[in-house]
Formats: sequence, C-alpha cells, structure tokens
Amino acid sequence: MRYRPDTGETTRHPGIRSGAGARSRGRAMLQEGWVIANHILVSFHVAFISSVLAVPGESVARDAILKFIFFSHETVVSAIFTFLVFHTAIALHELGHFLEAARLRALSDSIQGQVETRLAGSRLARWRYLAWLFVAIPYGRAIGIKREGLNYYPDAPYNLAVAAAGPRASRNVAALTLPLAAVLLAAGLVADLLPALYAGRLLLGLGLVTGLDFLLADPGKYREFRRREKAAGEAAASVAALGAWAGMARAMKQRPLRRPSPGAGIRGTCPGLRAGNPGP
Repeated sequence: MRYRPDTGETTRHPGIRSGAGARSRGRAMLQEGWVIANHILVSFHVAFISSVLAVPGESVARDAILKFIFFSHETVVSAIFTFLVFHTAIALHELGHFLEAARLRALSDSIQGQVETRLAGSRLARWRYLAWLFVAIPYGRAIGIKREGLNYYPDAPYNLAVAAAGPRASRNVAALTLPLAAVLLAAGLVADLLPALYAGRLLLGLGLVTGLDFLLADPGKYREFRRREKAAGEAAASVAALGAWAGMARAMKQRPLRRPSPGAGIRGTCPGLRAGNPGP
C-alpha cells in the first residue's frame, strides 16, 4: 500500500542482513506490514461488528446474537464485505499512485508508452483498462504496479507528487463513502430496509479503511506535497508581481516626455494678458 521509492540496493535486496541498510529495510517493512494488517483487521471488524445492525428484533439473547453473527448467512455476507473492502481500498489507493505517475510520465520507460496508449484510447477502452487494473492490482498482476508480499508500489522512481497521489485518492474515497454510509445506515435502521443496511455497512468499512490509508499509508507525503505546492504558488505570485512592476517601469521609461510650448504656461495662468498686449 505504501509508495516505496527506489533508494538503492540497501532497501531493494533482502539478502542484506547487516548494517544500516538492513536496519532501514526492517523499519520500513515493519511499518508497511503494520498498515496492511490494520487494513485487514479493520475490514474484518467493521464487517462482522456492523452485522449486529441486521440482527432480527426477536434475537435478543447473547448466544442468539453470536450465532447470528458467526454461524448464519450473515457470516457469509460479512466475509464478502471484508474481502470487498480490503480489495477496493488497496486498488483505489494504488490507482492514485499509478495514474499520477502515468500523467507525469514518471513510469518506467519500458511501460510508459504502453500505458499512455491504453489511457488515450476511447472512453470505453479507457474504462475497461481501469476496470482491469482495479481487479488485478491487489494480486500483483497489473503492469506498472509491483507487489512484494503485501507491499505495493508503482514501477517508477521516487516522485513526491506520485507519492502524495495515493493518500489523496484514499482521502477522496473516505470523504465520499462515510457520509453516504451514515445516510444509508440511518435509513435502513429507521425504515427497516435490509438492502440499505447492507450498502451502508459496505460503505462504512470502505470509508474507515481508506481514511486509515490517508492517515497511515505513505505518512507525511500528502502534507509535504501540499506544503511544496503552496510555496511554489506563492513564489509564482511573487514573480508575477515583479514582472508586472518591471513591465510598468519599461512602459514609463519608453513613454516620450511632453514639454509645454513656450508661453503656454503664461497664457494659461494669466488670463489678463492677451496676444499682442505684453503689458506695461
């Protein structure tokens, strides 16, 4: 899930077992494994715990509730929700990295042209390609996105904009799904609509996991990217202002000076003097 830059052999080859490179790799893999483990656990807990919302009104005893959650058709539904949430969260996060890398032409040279061709096709062809990526990414079958264990990263050198694109995609998914989940769950509980409850539970799990992605996967990359974008915008505004002042100065310098003709000031300021009458 985490976008890991290519930092050389010390972090790419598992055969290194001693020195700073091995220690650095150990810390990175521990953090990445912890993030993925949280995704799995959160998906599982949300799917199964939220099944309590679908308990029939007559099932009030504790043993009946546990049986309903773990030994009924609801167990299958919760397992499907766990899989869908985990799959979707990984696919959308990595698609954020991948599409930004393709847009910036930052992918490996061996695949950049092929990816651009697929993305530049007709709308139907593009959506078919994106659907295939969505299905293939979590299994490591998508060209341009590598998988090592439960660690995923785009086939591209490190780029801060690419690193920030994954958390941004996860944030957008969470911002969309969590409010919808609240509405659907409320409607399902109030009106006793089981389809609304199921849809709300699915979106709740997806929103929580993608929110966790935004906070924990690629930590700090999105914040650093926003800081640099703001600094670049301020610098561009300053350069534009200096350019405008320089343009004004050049225009003033090139404007010809208009000097009044002799006597114009006298005729304008002393109306009593007339032509041919210079006065006493």
